[in-house]
Amino acid sequence: LHCLQKKADRRSLTMVAVLFFFGDQIIKYLVRTRLALGESFWSWPPFSITYYFNSDGPLSLPIGNTFLIVATTLILGAVVYFTYREKSGLKKQAGYFLLAGGVSNLIDRLVLHGTVDYLGLPFGGFWNLADVSVLIGLVLLLIVDF
Repeated sequence: LHCLQKKADRRSLTMVAVLFFFGDQIIKYLVRTRLALGESFWSWPPFSITYYFNSDGPLSLPIGNTFLIVATTLILGAVVYFTYREKSGLKKQAGYFLLAGGVSNLIDRLVLHGTVDYLGLPFGGFWNLADVSVLIGLVLLLIVDF
């Protein structure tokens, strides 16, 4: 944690969060335009890159898209508020990762009415880089708070 207290290291994490956002959007576009739904591009068991469309909520929970858009917008608003007010470098970085992932998936929900997932995981299910970004943000918050 001490290595991430330096300003240059925090800037690096900010850039990684920005790359997660743009990388996720680019990969989603490529997957949508180059693969058929359910088609795999690459597989290295137990991982794969497969086009999966999730019209449900996180972890494929049956939650309506409109509710998810409203809830995500409210949560992202709170994250923006707390990230802006936060003085701690790692908590700010956590906010950037949460925003990068949340905004990327919110764009999908607004435009496509669901999210494009493409990372087939060994324990089942599909994720995308935005989901990974949110997970990194949550882990950073846990590290700082505990």
